[in-house]
Amino acid sequence: QKGHMEGKFGPPSRDRQPDIIPRQDYENLSLECASLKEQLVQSLEELSARERECQELADAGARHQAKMQTFSDQIKFVYRDYANAVNAWKVEKQTMEKRIKRLQEDADGHKASAAEFARGLDALTRNPDLPAVHRELGDTVRRMAIVQTK
Repeated sequence: QKGHMEGKFGPPSRDRQPDIIPRQDYENLSLECASLKEQLVQSLEELSARERECQELADAGARHQAKMQTFSDQIKFVYRDYANAVNAWKVEKQTMEKRIKRLQEDADGHKASAAEFARGLDALTRNPDLPAVHRELGDTVRRMAIVQTK
């Protein structure tokens, strides 16, 4: 029981150090304690200021990150639109080139037909002999048919 009581209330007074300290030591310890309290307050204020600064920087970083993501998304849309436009232009160019080729072939065929027709007409006006005209007309029709099948 004695040990239990000493654990609860501390050692007997004869074994304890006196609670009274000299006045000079008390004043020195009070000044040191006040100085340490002031340093603690300053440290806590500085910590609070740094935490606010860190939070502001984190918020600014998040805003910049969001803006960069928006820019990145816009760039992706622009590149996708560009790629789609380039593909559409390629398809349109190929279509137009095919159409130009076909129209050029048609024009060449019509030129050849016109030339053959002019030759046949010239033969009709030059030679009034009917069998020769029929022969020349048959040759002209045959050549026009060949030109048209090309």
